[in-house]
Amino acid sequence: MTVATTNILYLKLKAPKQQYAVADSTPAKNFVACKVCGDKASGYHYGVTSCEGCKGFFRRSIQKQIEYRCLRDSKCMVIRLNRNRCQFCRFKKCLAVGMSRDSVRYGRVPKRSRERGPDDTTPTTTLTGGGGGSSTAGSPPTSSSPPTPTSVTCSNGLVVPQQQQQQQQQQQQITVVNNNNNNNNNNITSNNNNNNNNSITTNNNNINNNINSPNNNVSSVNSPQSQNGIVGRVQQQQPILQQQQQQQQQQQQLQVTTIVEPDQSDADSKQLAAVYEVILQVSQAHHAHCGFTDECTRGIVRKPMIIPPQSPEEADPEAASSSAETVESQRIWLWQQFAQRVTPSVQRVVEFAKRVPGFCELTQDDQLILIKIGFFEVWLSHIAKMTSDSSMTFEDGTYITRQQLELIYEPDFVTALMQFTQALNSHQLSDAELGLFSGAVLLSERPGLNDIKAIQRLQERLLEGLRLQTTRTSLEQALDSPHSGIMINGGGGGIYGPVSQRIAELKALGLRHTSLLDWFRKNWTKLKMPPLFAEIFDIPKCEEDLVQ
Repeated sequence: MTVATTNILYLKLKAPKQQYAVADSTPAKNFVACKVCGDKASGYHYGVTSCEGCKGFFRRSIQKQIEYRCLRDSKCMVIRLNRNRCQFCRFKKCLAVGMSRDSVRYGRVPKRSRERGPDDTTPTTTLTGGGGGSSTAGSPPTSSSPPTPTSVTCSNGLVVPQQQQQQQQQQQQITVVNNNNNNNNNNITSNNNNNNNNSITTNNNNINNNINSPNNNVSSVNSPQSQNGIVGRVQQQQPILQQQQQQQQQQQQLQVTTIVEPDQSDADSKQLAAVYEVILQVSQAHHAHCGFTDECTRGIVRKPMIIPPQSPEEADPEAASSSAETVESQRIWLWQQFAQRVTPSVQRVVEFAKRVPGFCELTQDDQLILIKIGFFEVWLSHIAKMTSDSSMTFEDGTYITRQQLELIYEPDFVTALMQFTQALNSHQLSDAELGLFSGAVLLSERPGLNDIKAIQRLQERLLEGLRLQTTRTSLEQALDSPHSGIMINGGGGGIYGPVSQRIAELKALGLRHTSLLDWFRKNWTKLKMPPLFAEIFDIPKCEEDLVQ
């Protein structure tokens, strides 16, 4: 019997990334991303390449003059997965990327424009006070339409989380147009650029008086004022609705659009956008390559792992083996069943690691070390939600009892394992948060690594994303449950601190698990297990098993 040395894991790391039908941040051919949420754009709507969902949302918002409010900090991340969570921030982002009812272009995006990519189809829109028309780069002029007497479209310069191609927009244009019935030529235009000679300072009181004058019938999008300013949109109603709108104005106090200098520098804004991009990529990778997400486990049917009964010869007292041999045979059988159900996760973790930002830039040796040593820890963080104090349920619904686990390992280790999974489950991490957590676990410091500093930088990026994501979760819980005791301002650090401490606990469990595998390495000739599982845990395999 010859020991095999084929490096299956190395071949899987060298293989190209698997393609899935999930949302991916890498645009495929003929794929133009929606400027608002990143979904596949269906055309050029309201001056911006956008999807059907964001087009309909913007149309309803401006037609019905819906007032939105953000219950958080007006910085909600707007992506395809959560674009319906905060309508205020979604509408704010629509305005930030250039959506306007005055930038309507009839027809679909030409095929030649779609093939050029999203960066080539970015419109440049300029609103003028008298005509109410628009000029869009790369698109034919719009048909003539009645001008809009009063319209205000503002962007506060905040770099909101969006696709990477949107981060290249470094100039935000702010146009404020105020007209009344007596004078249609009063235009105030302030452009946010690098030329100080073109900057115009507007007085908020003057804007207040113009908007609240009897000749202007408007409604506004009310929003709480934050450090980054208030983004609103004021638009005049049609003449047939003027009387009804005047009555509504007497009962409402309109919030005036205020332009506030952003409190963040360009470097901070770019850094925040980069963190959001990491969150998006890791979240997508986790959903694509984890078999224990909420969607995967929702309809799972549990079934027990039953040890087969002894044969009649073994049941005969005269031919029966000793109790120690019986326990050993059960241990081997359970371990083989355990290995068969864990092996699919090896491939999943490899594919997940290849999509973690920066992982593929590491050397091949460092990648192998991180995956081989960190696999059990990543897998345990995934299966934790399917683990209770009495059992552990695999992807196919088969569950192994605590007594069976103690037979495979040892009671003390199983107790520590159960305690860890209960502690991790107590944080109630979402799939996105769990993906960031498992990514940080994968990039932990391991013996034998070459570029330790590069790996530490990658882990810090994931931990920063985890901190931001868990802080938002804590804030949402505090707003939903005011009496929950979670502090919104001040010392409420959320769950990031306790969650980050679990990484060290999980690493200690991984070291204990490695030492417990010595028995299986010594008895490898009695085992029959998948080659990939044997390689990930450095258990020798014979060549006959590899060719099966």
